[in-house]
Amino acid sequence: MGNVDGDGNPTGPVRSIRDAARRTLTAVLVVVAALTLLRYGALSLGATEGDVPAASVVELPSGSEVVDDDVECASGGCWRLLTVRPPSGSTANDLADTLSDRVDGTLWDPRVVNLSSEIDEGFLVVRADYWSQSTGPRA
Repeated sequence: MGNVDGDGNPTGPVRSIRDAARRTLTAVLVVVAALTLLRYGALSLGATEGDVPAASVVELPSGSEVVDDDVECASGGCWRLLTVRPPSGSTANDLADTLSDRVDGTLWDPRVVNLSSEIDEGFLVVRADYWSQSTGPRA
């Protein structure tokens, strides 16, 4: 019978290896959970009206060109304004129709990015922020 007891459970070195693996897995899971809570807590506690989403969160169709990227702030917080030239063969209205009104957060940054847009002389000006609420269809 060697490394098993009368009930068929491992004993000796086999049991020690299994117990060590179980302890290691438990420790890794606890560390990952703690780091996740720390990251999300830091995002929540450190959130200010000055937080602005990265321009890269706005997914634009191939051929679109960002011709201006600006950050503006007022009493309601800060936001990013992207002025976008539509792809060749499409209009700013077509481009506006491809954008959603929000971008869900990621595992790294779970905050939702709110998007709105308006047409300005053939360009689409996209506003991205963390603070506003969706107001329905865009211009």
